[in-house]
Amino acid sequence: TLATGELPYTTGHVIAVDAGMLVPRF
Repeated sequence: TLATGELPYTTGHVIAVDAGMLVPRF
């Protein structure tokens, strides 16, 4: 989510990174 505004990554890349970081948190 935050990476979307900070890093110029594509939507697909952001979702992959966001999901990878949210999964281990839960």
